[in-house]
Amino acid sequence: MLNPLKSTLRTSFPEKDGWKLYNRYNWSSRVHDYVLQKESGDSTLRIVVEINFGDQVLTDDFNKFAALSRRLESGKFKVIRTVMVIQENSRIEGQPFEGLEIMNMAQLIQNGVMGLKQTLSNSKLVA
Repeated sequence: MLNPLKSTLRTSFPEKDGWKLYNRYNWSSRVHDYVLQKESGDSTLRIVVEINFGDQVLTDDFNKFAALSRRLESGKFKVIRTVMVIQENSRIEGQPFEGLEIMNMAQLIQNGVMGLKQTLSNSKLVA
């Protein structure tokens, strides 16, 4: 299941445009974290994507993801987007943190992250 998701991220943010994709798997939680990163002037832009295979998303899941996003932003590193991808039938229990975008896996695979890419393409963040 991860290959189509990872492939979609690579297609939406290609290496030829300066994006690098890094991933980490947390065996204890069944959560995959991806960081898309791009140099832009004196800054390094980051998009943090979490793919959650759980059947429910709890407040603790949101808190851990928010903490990860905060850790990844310091100095020249700027987190410009945070996206959580969940299963179509996942139950959300708890309040997502401000600025978090939630999409289901089918949306990601069918549409890519086009809304995300379009917003970035129209800004001064992307060369």
